[in-house]
Amino acid sequence: MNISASIFETSSDIDSKFTKFVDKEYDGISAEVRKWFKKLTVSRLWNAHSRHITLQVQKEEKAHDDKIANVNARIKQAGALFRFLHLCHITKLLKRPNI
Repeated sequence: MNISASIFETSSDIDSKFTKFVDKEYDGISAEVRKWFKKLTVSRLWNAHSRHITLQVQKEEKAHDDKIANVNARIKQAGALFRFLHLCHITKLLKRPNI
């Protein structure tokens, strides 16, 4: 009976030591997995934010390019109108009789 008690006590000690070891390993792995998921979440959020900012910048750049194109068209139109009016004025001056 004494030998059986000693075997069970030794087995219990081994089980408790093994349980402590497994708990420590589990906690370590769990902490690493938690860190990895946190990095993954932050990375995904950053990527989504970056895509949003990129789209916003592209929209702003397109709006700016459209404004510049509109202004350039107006400048060309004004230049053409000026040249036309200047030519008309010169033509009128040429058609005037010299006094």
